[in-house]
Amino acid sequence: AVVSTQSTGTSRTMQTSFVATIGFRGYHVFMKSTWKSPDKSDILQVVPEENNSFDKYAIAVQRLVKAEMPGGTDTWLTVGHLPIELSRQIWFFIKFCGGTVEAKVHDTKMHKSPVTLKGLEIYLEVRFTIASEKTAIMQRLQSHVQHAYYIDNNTIATVNLESADQDEDIITVNDEDPM
Repeated sequence: AVVSTQSTGTSRTMQTSFVATIGFRGYHVFMKSTWKSPDKSDILQVVPEENNSFDKYAIAVQRLVKAEMPGGTDTWLTVGHLPIELSRQIWFFIKFCGGTVEAKVHDTKMHKSPVTLKGLEIYLEVRFTIASEKTAIMQRLQSHVQHAYYIDNNTIATVNLESADQDEDIITVNDEDPM
């Protein structure tokens, strides 16, 4: 996962976030009905999926579908899931730690999944955000993402997460081959 880190906010509302490139899976299932062609302008949300029979900690990626008729209702349709090797930690991050997760399409091409036989992924830019006083939780999640998930070229990013003393700090990321 390619990762970058940022801390923003005032001293009272300081938040820490990091961004990782993560492929979402299951697009091949949803492409015929709910998302024929991913676009970088699509509006996505990342939410825990209740009652998933395959993974009780499933994290769904949903796309906003605007109402076709004026006065109609916009709907969120599931278009895939974040990888199972990350889902449990992300589920707890959202449900119990007060973290938020946002996503946008990073690359519209389908890529071979590093773990699923013949599986496909579409890369998302996923931003994880939490209150700065919970930096230790963020560091654990960030470390897990870095070590449990690799994009198809097996590049992993190393990140130094630091506390922000100013209103906005951006921490640089160096890509390295973990081998």
